[in-house]
Amino acid sequence: MSFVDVSFGLDAETAERLADGAYRRDGGVIRDKTSGQVVAILRDGDAFRSPLWTEVAENLVPLVFHGVSMYGLERRLGRVEAELQQLLAGQRRTVVEARLVALHEQAAGLGTVRGKLRACHLDLRAGRDQLLPSYRKEFLETFYAFRELVLGLARDRELFRFHPQLLRVCEQAMILCGVAARDLTERIDDAEAAAAVERQLLAASTELCATIQQRMRAPSALFWLDREHLEAGRHVAESHRRLSGQVEIRGLLAEVVDPAKMLPTDE
Repeated sequence: MSFVDVSFGLDAETAERLADGAYRRDGGVIRDKTSGQVVAILRDGDAFRSPLWTEVAENLVPLVFHGVSMYGLERRLGRVEAELQQLLAGQRRTVVEARLVALHEQAAGLGTVRGKLRACHLDLRAGRDQLLPSYRKEFLETFYAFRELVLGLARDRELFRFHPQLLRVCEQAMILCGVAARDLTERIDDAEAAAAVERQLLAASTELCATIQQRMRAPSALFWLDREHLEAGRHVAESHRRLSGQVEIRGLLAEVVDPAKMLPTDE
């Protein structure tokens, strides 16, 4: 497993208070350790513009607050699809695999979703907004499908034991499709519905994170827990931290900024 150092830009006072323990990092924000109040929003530092970071960032789940273009989502989902197909192709014909039929079917449909993302990107550039509701419906349905799949993988002890990598990749697909549905809903100028999608996304991430932690802390896990399970747990936990932090940032900024102005233009 590889590790990458991530740098954030902070003013001197915030950095000093973070170092002495008065402040703490929580996802994409800095909080006062005593009151819990958000005192700073983390901004990308110079390290994010390095060639190494550019390569690594392309493989990360996008931050909800920042938003990404539909073209960017399609590229990320393409990598997820390729990894998922590779994992499924390598599965042995076991009793456990019989419970993965729905996952095989959903993975086969990711190519269609990617095509919709590409078409959505072009229609957004051309101003064909009348087609956006149909794209949103597709992305929402795929998000719901992967939400059930990934939670099923986590809830089933045997599936999590034998397929932690599948869970990790399916979680990425769930987040990507959820982000696409949320951003597109906001583009349609339906802020309330967009917030509802965001809450569902965060709720699924929260439940997934808690379920995985419960699985790995169970006494029986001592007999089968390995590197792949720990990697999946770290991935989901970091994804949840990013998601919850960015959702809070969006809520804070929505009070003073039009949410539609925070979306990418797909130009």
